[in-house]
Amino acid sequence: MNWFSNLKLNVKFNIILSCLLICLFILTGFLMFRDQQTLLQNVAREHARGLARQIIETRNYMGDVLRDEPESNYNLIPQVVATGVARRMTAGSPIYVRQVSLRYRNPDNRPDPYETVKLMEFTETEADESQQMTVVDGQKVYRYMLEMVAEEPCLKCHGSYEEAPGFVQERFPPGHFSYNYEIGEVIGAISISIPI
Repeated sequence: MNWFSNLKLNVKFNIILSCLLICLFILTGFLMFRDQQTLLQNVAREHARGLARQIIETRNYMGDVLRDEPESNYNLIPQVVATGVARRMTAGSPIYVRQVSLRYRNPDNRPDPYETVKLMEFTETEADESQQMTVVDGQKVYRYMLEMVAEEPCLKCHGSYEEAPGFVQERFPPGHFSYNYEIGEVIGAISISIPI
């Protein structure tokens, strides 16, 4: 530090001022980066929330208006329709949308470890959505989940085995865990992954 005390006053002043400016630039850059990350996460959340609500409303609408059509056309089952709509809405984009449940009928809808934890949280807490930034296969990903609760139309196929349509009874035997839901119970969630 002896070298610093031997410098002229204006040189000392310039060194101190330069150090302060460098620190200020670093702090400003960090704060801007943090703000941009927050903004990016907020945009991702609002986009994911909108997608999830559209899928749930599609599913609810189909459940309300369908009568016996799914028995002759499997593609009209509310879950199948909602999955098809989600695929079309995200076609050509890196966004991944799916419906998951702890009591799934389709093995493709088996929740991954993150989804399993969040679905359990939905059943145990008042939370109805979840979000998290994470890294998957070396890429930063925004994960969002919005719970789905059983409503009256859901119970047509997910109520008691005895009251389920014949095509459901043929595919899923009595005692299958996808039966016996009650109105208001968490039936699953919309799970969305958005690469960042």
